[in-house]
Amino acid sequence: PRLTLDILGDGPDRARLHALAAASGARDRITWAGHLSDRVAYLDRLAAADVFVFPSPAEGFPKVVLDAMAVGLPVVATGAGALDQLAASGLVDEIDRPDAVAIGAALGAFRARDGAAVRAQVQRAHAFAAEHTRPAEAARLVALWRRWWPDLPWETLSA
Repeated sequence: PRLTLDILGDGPDRARLHALAAASGARDRITWAGHLSDRVAYLDRLAAADVFVFPSPAEGFPKVVLDAMAVGLPVVATGAGALDQLAASGLVDEIDRPDAVAIGAALGAFRARDGAAVRAQVQRAHAFAAEHTRPAEAARLVALWRRWWPDLPWETLSA
């Protein structure tokens, strides 16, 4: 009864999910935020949560998972695309398959974990997210360019 669900984003299944929530009796415990175009409001909403669940099996590397890591949320996700590698490296907890039973089991296993272990995982995930910001990625790319083309006048190009 203390569990609440805050759904960010929108999509074609919204009406079906509203009906499912009403039929299940959970409608009063679900907040439907829809698409949040204001980045600060979006990140604040993420940061206010206790855990981020990403059950989609069809993503390569969803940016929203990095956003959740960046604000210090533990992540439970289906091991699709690069998320499988994050699960293997211990940065996210993995959902076996994208259905309610598997999501519930993954959340139950998450809740049973030691708090210190979760905090350590969150710290490692936060560091991973910091390594993959736009400025960090751009700096790595510029370092490669400088290695590939060392004779270019880099000082004058960056001014």
